[in-house]
Amino acid sequence: MAGRGSWSLLTVVTALALLQPVACDPPEVDDGISEQALALALAPVAEQVTAELAAFRAALSTLDEALAAWRTSLDSGDGATELDAARVAYLDTMAVWQRLEVLQIGPQASSLTGVGGEDLRDEVYSWPEAVSGCRVDTETVEAVWDDADFFTSNLVNSYGLDALEHLLYASPTTECPSQVGIQAGWDALGSTGVAQNRAAYSESLVDHLDGVAADLEARWSGDLGLAFAAGDAPWASSVEAVNALYDGLFYLETRTKDRKLAEPLSLRDCTVDCEALVESRLSGASIRWIRENLISARQLVAGGENDGLDALLVEVGHGDIGTELDAALATAIATAEGLDGAMDTLIASDAASVEALHDDIKVATDLIRGDLATVLLLQIPSEAAGDND
Repeated sequence: MAGRGSWSLLTVVTALALLQPVACDPPEVDDGISEQALALALAPVAEQVTAELAAFRAALSTLDEALAAWRTSLDSGDGATELDAARVAYLDTMAVWQRLEVLQIGPQASSLTGVGGEDLRDEVYSWPEAVSGCRVDTETVEAVWDDADFFTSNLVNSYGLDALEHLLYASPTTECPSQVGIQAGWDALGSTGVAQNRAAYSESLVDHLDGVAADLEARWSGDLGLAFAAGDAPWASSVEAVNALYDGLFYLETRTKDRKLAEPLSLRDCTVDCEALVESRLSGASIRWIRENLISARQLVAGGENDGLDALLVEVGHGDIGTELDAALATAIATAEGLDGAMDTLIASDAASVEALHDDIKVATDLIRGDLATVLLLQIPSEAAGDND
């Protein structure tokens, strides 16, 4: 994306780097990497985040139209055709967000561990920490999603892309046990009433998601994007910004490899039915999400012919690591594209094929954890520091 237009963010930041006072040697940071190389690594990331947020909002708009058509169709029919269209729009929207999952930088990052983190990723998608079909069913009966304080007074397991999946794919019966006390209200709605409430609830969730995404897009396309590309506040330096990028890239290990694959495959300990841990089990789209994670990570590494993390690796004389990592990611993407079907079904019928995907991703994450960290002096995120499988 860095090559878009003659005055892209990358062009501006690189030019600023080159306009620094000239000394006998090129300007260096404390790890021996030039400011120009850092600009070439960081500016494409800011542009990537901005472009993906714009794509996400466009997908949300299409989804909103599909949901409105579904809700309207329920007044005179079963809405089956419109529901199918809404599901397709949902999957396309989630595919974009799954690319943003690897870009949890700044306000999308955790407020506990990320520089400038505001937990806004969880406002959009909270898997795997908070998913509750029963909570969504309860709100479907109570029907207060348009209240002014709904999104501030409820936990993230009541809204977001996780809740949308439940509303679009769950069976007509509630997931709540009898002691929750919504069965009478559920029965009173009837199947048509439940579907109508689910459609209206879904539209409200999409409006909220668009508000979060619009705020992020405005910030990343403006001062925040420039600050990240230049290593300015909230980042203390370009080196700290590169480490934020690296933390985002670690999503491939802690989430894609470990949570999305190793746990359902029983390659890691799990205290419940391991296959029940599959991401997006209702829609069956977990493999697609993994592919999107990998595509986004590959773009972070490659950035362009002369930018992305490749720029830093070339700067320190290890462009071969970038080439090797790009090849590993390409192999994993091809493996994911070769898998057809829902993750839990594949694990039950052909677990070896899913394990092959896990192993291909591990080749990439071992390079990220090992060689990449070593040559660029990057700090492994605390969340993954003790995890070497």
